[in-house]
Amino acid sequence: NVVSGLIGGMGGSASTGMTILANLSNANTRLSSFVASVFFVLIVYAAPVLVNHIPLATIAGVMFYVAIKLFRWRSIVQLVAALLPLRARETLHLDCKVSRSDIFTMLVVMAVSLVFDFAIAVLVGVVMAVFIFVWDSSNRIVIEKE
Repeated sequence: NVVSGLIGGMGGSASTGMTILANLSNANTRLSSFVASVFFVLIVYAAPVLVNHIPLATIAGVMFYVAIKLFRWRSIVQLVAALLPLRARETLHLDCKVSRSDIFTMLVVMAVSLVFDFAIAVLVGVVMAVFIFVWDSSNRIVIEKE
């Protein structure tokens, strides 16, 4: 990541995705992380010629499959529930654990990341979250006159 940053790239890590995938596969020991790392190093350094013969569509298909398996489909219901008025949520018996401002921030960050760089999208999300926090905090202050 340091070298990538020095040459103008953006570092990254797949450890979060690997951890989630390992937990979903019931591989919860340190050995599973070690084995996954060893296989990754072997694939990258020992078999680059073989890896280059794998069609890009196959790799994209595997990525889509993993993304679909890791996605929490219940979160779409949460998103819709947050956007509905309170009376509609009560009628449909939807619980809403996420505020509308959080949903709005998430949608804005998704849209900005599609148009601009991901770092800019994260910056926009952080700035929005700060302003929303300040707004919510200022609305909670009650001043009583004597």
